[in-house]
Amino acid sequence: MGSKIRKFFRELFGSRLVESQELQLLQLRQDYEHRLLDKDQVIADLRAEKALMLGRMSIYENTIMPLASRAGAQVVAATNPTTPKKPNFAIADIMSQMPKTRWEIEQEKFYAARDAEDAEKEKQKNGTPADRS
Repeated sequence: MGSKIRKFFRELFGSRLVESQELQLLQLRQDYEHRLLDKDQVIADLRAEKALMLGRMSIYENTIMPLASRAGAQVVAATNPTTPKKPNFAIADIMSQMPKTRWEIEQEKFYAARDAEDAEKEKQKNGTPADRS
């Protein structure tokens, strides 16, 4: 009799416990994914800001320092013996430096596998005459 009661309570409360733990696990996974996305976004923003600041600094060094003082002009001439390099703010360059997301990596794997499969089918389809017999 006692074992039946214990079994009943285990089934009754155990299923709720498992359900609540699965829900907590799902929430933890979503929180982890959200934090990873936030981290990637912050890194991308910081890289873009760094490129912008480097561009501004080079503009200031090449325009203001030579005009502000003779020492500034000498510093610029010593550091830049050739013509100054202009910063490139093209979005393609900034995007190429950004790390790929998991989805982009998975897409590349999928497309590579699909292309290999298609190449294999084409190879089998256009096989040598010895292979056809």
